[in-house]
Amino acid sequence: MKIRRRKTKSLPQRAGGSRWLFAAVLFLAAAGAAVVIRAQAGAPSLGGDNAHPNFDIRSFKDSPGVADADAVANFMSSVTAPSARAPRALAALRSAGVATLKAAHPNVTVDEHATLGTAEVVSVRPGGAFLTGPSTDRVATLRGFLQTYAAAYGISAGSAQSLDLVADYVNPAGNMAWVELEQRFNGIPVFQGLLRGGFTAKGELARTTGILAAGGAPPPPSSAPVVGAGQAVSLAADSVGWALTENELTEKATEANDSKVTFNPTKVASDIRAWQVYFPLSPGVVRLAWATEIMGAPDAYLTLIDTETGTMLFRKSLTEYQTQLATYVVYNDDSPAPSSPTLLLPGSVTQAPLIARTVQTLIGNEG
Repeated sequence: MKIRRRKTKSLPQRAGGSRWLFAAVLFLAAAGAAVVIRAQAGAPSLGGDNAHPNFDIRSFKDSPGVADADAVANFMSSVTAPSARAPRALAALRSAGVATLKAAHPNVTVDEHATLGTAEVVSVRPGGAFLTGPSTDRVATLRGFLQTYAAAYGISAGSAQSLDLVADYVNPAGNMAWVELEQRFNGIPVFQGLLRGGFTAKGELARTTGILAAGGAPPPPSSAPVVGAGQAVSLAADSVGWALTENELTEKATEANDSKVTFNPTKVASDIRAWQVYFPLSPGVVRLAWATEIMGAPDAYLTLIDTETGTMLFRKSLTEYQTQLATYVVYNDDSPAPSSPTLLLPGSVTQAPLIARTVQTLIGNEG
């Protein structure tokens, strides 16, 4: 039996008193696709990750089930070739920035994003000094740290100050806190462009996690997207074998100058959402895309469609399938001595016979 479970970001657990334990807890807390759509043939949906695996065009050579790898390679070449020098220049800038950061904080470690090469996790080794001193203003502390070491993240000092504040909160125990900043270009969020700072109870910055798009902001779009929200939804649905045409969609609501669109639940389980994001394709290169969220029953997908070409940039299954077997020895009735149905009145001095336990093997915990 298949069990649907939405993927959620795990929250950090309570930390101990020592610095190394706090940093370790933060580490555990942090440890939280055709490519060209028109080249894919629609096929009946089988459900599950094996039928339509997750996909990221930035690492498509490692992705299974790519219908037309040559088309994807041509797309990547066409959009990254005009700025071929940018990645090398940004890499040199980041390398110098990381060197500066490590010179100031010898106990720091920097983990880079697998495909973008940008700093994804910046933290201190167990037992080392924190990234900043105590402070009562966590937001200003994080912004100041990012501004000082902006090059290590592949951004400018000005960009560090322009990140939008999303959250500033403390855990119920009061011994850990977080600040979240979001990267936006032209008022449109960068896909996964959320940077979190983890703080001690004294306001010391212990770690940053998250991905920021390297390089400057692109110019604002000069015209409406070639691929609209409805077409993007149709392409996203077709990529997983769901027949959902643009003409079948009816708008329910629009926001932010039509950059966010909600459609009525045509052929699916709930409202369909589409919103614009900037997708970091490579260092210094971002693409405007429609992020679409389509909830089936039980499968659901987050899919990003390029607004200019209709190419799928990213697909993530929002459903996980439980496959672990579990065996139970249970009384498979009302009780160990069931007496239903019965004509006996309550209070009758009658004892129903005991029954034996039975063995049941299930997937997960649902029958």
